[in-house]
Amino acid sequence: MKRAVDRLKRASGKKDPAKKDGGRSLSLQSKSIRNVTKTGPSPNQLPRLGVNIDHVATLRQLRGTPYPSLTRAAELATQGGAEQITVHLREDRRHIQDADVVALKKMLKIPLNLEMAVTSEMEKFALQIKPEWVCLVPEKREEVTTEGGLNVKKAFTKLKTMIPKLQKQGIKVSLFIEPSTDDVQTSHNLGANAVEIIDGNSGFG
Repeated sequence: MKRAVDRLKRASGKKDPAKKDGGRSLSLQSKSIRNVTKTGPSPNQLPRLGVNIDHVATLRQLRGTPYPSLTRAAELATQGGAEQITVHLREDRRHIQDADVVALKKMLKIPLNLEMAVTSEMEKFALQIKPEWVCLVPEKREEVTTEGGLNVKKAFTKLKTMIPKLQKQGIKVSLFIEPSTDDVQTSHNLGANAVEIIDGNSGFG
């Protein structure tokens, strides 16, 4: 009986290898997650989570104050696991401002995705800032937010010129399009790196 009790005491004093390994695995996993949030995906991978912070700027513009801070919002999104930050620099500058894009590009350690219209002004700005991604979108001044996909056939000639210019500077280009196989094929023919499909009228949004 005494020997059995002694064996039980010795066993209870030993560390559980399963728990030890489990703790190590969790620690390694946490380090891996932190690394992803700091650096984003590898150059050959698409980001798994992009966060749009436009409406942080909307609140700031409505208040007429320097807060809430757009760069702080980007930091929090990154800490939460975002692998890309998206902002839409509209022609009317209703929320995001030129200086915001400059500041984000300077501080971010994950890719910046700049949504913009297919205009010479925006092309020039993108070539100066050199975000990792540009998403070309349609714009109407009277709309509250982007209401539809880019008419890639109508804009084909302009896109055929703009896309290679951006890509030559190391900027990947995506097109914001309707859920149409024709538009996907046209985007491919134009040499776009990716497409973003609007789901507002598809029953998913």
